[in-house]
Amino acid sequence: MSASQLPLPSIPQIYWQDLNMGFFCHFGMNTFCDQEWGDGTDSPEKFNPTELDAHKWVKLAKDAGFKYFILTAKHYDGFCLWPTKTTDYSVKSSPWKDGKGDVVKECAEACKKEGIHFGVYLSPWDRNAACYEDKEAYDNFYCEQLTELLTQYGPMIEIWFDGAGSEGKVYDWEREYLQMNLDLVDGLLFSSINITHQGKTVVIPHVVIDKGAAESVISIDAVQDLFDAYEPEDQIRFMTGIGGKEAAIRRKVDGVEVWFISRK
Repeated sequence: MSASQLPLPSIPQIYWQDLNMGFFCHFGMNTFCDQEWGDGTDSPEKFNPTELDAHKWVKLAKDAGFKYFILTAKHYDGFCLWPTKTTDYSVKSSPWKDGKGDVVKECAEACKKEGIHFGVYLSPWDRNAACYEDKEAYDNFYCEQLTELLTQYGPMIEIWFDGAGSEGKVYDWEREYLQMNLDLVDGLLFSSINITHQGKTVVIPHVVIDKGAAESVISIDAVQDLFDAYEPEDQIRFMTGIGGKEAAIRRKVDGVEVWFISRK
């Protein structure tokens, strides 16, 4: 295969790659419970970071050469580090700053002050949400959380999803990617997920979405093309491009099937 046939990354993807290093800050309820994973039953009373200084975190990251800072806005336990309207299981129910604190806001403002990018991790698995087993209700719940984070805290360079704990769970990823496109000003989304469509499941090991091309990734026609072409066990890698009209191009690169979804 000639080099001219290979799919090329978009300008936003190249920009992200050139950032080289990002700082991932795993902070939350687990910090105060001496555990890696919470089960969603720890009392908000335990969350009281009286010495929290987000600016020190971000400055440390910048001084060490990191170009962006990612915060776990919500881990598996469901405890939210911002005063979300979706649940009371958040900082607003904690003693920290009399329930008026907002870790996401403090980190976002610190990143702006220090001149580095900001992003968040938002776990799909939520061990506290009463609506988690109700697919439609939880999809609404989760999309509302995405909207809050993407519209209230400035531009984000990156959004993290996580598949842990979600075995057998079907999320409305097409809708959630659409929500990203509607709400995300600039940035990239990284995810390792299964997508189920019309009874078939395709494993997508690496999804990269940028604002300029997200529509082509979530296109129903493009998704249908993929499911028509592949069996459930096949793996698909998406790469997005820039342009106008959607196109789905199937290529084999070093023995790996690659779908290059671009917009001409």
